[in-house]
Amino acid sequence: MELQRGANIGVGGGQLSVSLDCVGVDTDMSAYLLASNGKVRSDADMVFYNQPAGAGGAVQFAGSDGRGAFSVDLGAIPADVSRIVFCVTADSGGAGRTLGSLASAEIRVSNAAGELLAVYRPEL
Repeated sequence: MELQRGANIGVGGGQLSVSLDCVGVDTDMSAYLLASNGKVRSDADMVFYNQPAGAGGAVQFAGSDGRGAFSVDLGAIPADVSRIVFCVTADSGGAGRTLGSLASAEIRVSNAAGELLAVYRPEL
């Protein structure tokens, strides 16, 4: 299923992979495990290259060079986490480098069997 801006889908339970591929700009990717108030419960709920696991390993990050993936074990997410938000930021190392400079970007959500559940291609 190709998602449009603002769209949501149910992904069931179990293991998921959320992967990102960006071309044209160095990016940093992170995931935030949010409580019902829309905030992280602590710094441990922020998952990124320098803190590659959160929620006791339920969310893990691996990636570099504008490509990365989060593995998510939905069954191991703490009950007081109501959603997970994924974020991409442009590395500020280059002058004029913004996400608007991306040549292309694609976010894919797959299940444990490798079946593609959803893909999102942001309008650039």
